[in-house]
Amino acid sequence: MDYNAVFRFYINTQRLKINGMAAIYLKVRINGEASKPIPMELDWFPHLFNKETGACKPMKGYERIAHDNTIKLGEERAKANSIITDYRLSRRPIDLLRFLDDYNNYHAKRCLIQFMKKEMEWRRINDSTITKQSLKSHKTTLGKLMAYSLHQGTGEIKFSSLNSKWANEFNTYLQNHCGLNNNYRYVMHKNVRVYIKRALKQNHRFENPYDSYSFSQEETNAPSLDEADIEELWKFYNKQVPGTFWRTLLQKIIASIEGGFRISDLNLIRPEQVNFITKRITFTPYKQRKKTTKRPQGVVLDNLLTDRCIVVMRDSIRENSAIQERKKSNLIFVKYAEAYENRKMKELNKELNINIPLHWHLFRHTCATHLAANGLNTKELMIYFGWSDERIALLYVNPTKSMLDDKIGRMNFRSA
Repeated sequence: MDYNAVFRFYINTQRLKINGMAAIYLKVRINGEASKPIPMELDWFPHLFNKETGACKPMKGYERIAHDNTIKLGEERAKANSIITDYRLSRRPIDLLRFLDDYNNYHAKRCLIQFMKKEMEWRRINDSTITKQSLKSHKTTLGKLMAYSLHQGTGEIKFSSLNSKWANEFNTYLQNHCGLNNNYRYVMHKNVRVYIKRALKQNHRFENPYDSYSFSQEETNAPSLDEADIEELWKFYNKQVPGTFWRTLLQKIIASIEGGFRISDLNLIRPEQVNFITKRITFTPYKQRKKTTKRPQGVVLDNLLTDRCIVVMRDSIRENSAIQERKKSNLIFVKYAEAYENRKMKELNKELNINIPLHWHLFRHTCATHLAANGLNTKELMIYFGWSDERIALLYVNPTKSMLDDKIGRMNFRSA
């Protein structure tokens, strides 16, 4: 295979600027085929420019600019040579179109962060299958990756650096420096994995870190609130003035603990989905809405609600009508930004002296654990939550120490 490539810089002397400078371009010729001049977005004096080396000779008062231009042009030449070298080493054929595509997307093909930025912009415009909520989640993940790269002192994450060790270090950063719980970290890894798969499909050559590293489902186990913690939340709720933020937030928290609702479901439940006489709710969980041949409507749940859950739903409908009318909402619960609610829950931790960090998925784990403690078996939990795998049910049930003590205490009927 021929890899005949020529790179030359030239300066446009026909379009001099007021200060006597002119724009610098790069000419590329691959196997005899020449490209249009590529603008370098740099200017310099024509009589002080070396076309062969791309060096800008210094001029009094412009020494720093000359130095920076020379370095930048050296980087551009190195970038072009690097692309040719990659093709030569991998014995792949190259032509002008392939070269220009790699040159224009050089950083996206070498840095995970730049690749994610490029792909997210493309998906935002062209991919109608991805939801705004998913893009928002991916953008949050991108922010964490950028913060992690700065923490590492590099500002970028090269594809060549990806391996299981990298995935483990990223997970440690999310846990220790960002304070993210297991479930949020799991979502971050899941989002990164989406773009790594997209990069591999686009013939990027690197090691997939998730081939040898797995953020195992066992790690997504979350603790559960004790009965005493739940009672503290209930007492605090009853002390709040109707229509206040704390009152509306606690209505959602208590409903999640009592009914096992995700935050995505709480923000979608409408009054007509609840029968307040029979105390039942019929709805399709947002994350289980995908239609299959067995379930053409997705997962449809028809669950009995506890008295406490019915109370907070009725309270929310009665007390928050003015707020919902202002928001033009027909939902049961008042919807706020999830990040804002999470910050407020940290304040709630301090206020009620609850040691377990409060977050939305914790309440779902708590519901599953307390349902199991009250006699529901694995199959029954699967029906209640709409799970298709019994292993998920086992992950969600996390008995507290007081639950274990209570059951062991029941054995005291035996004579000593």
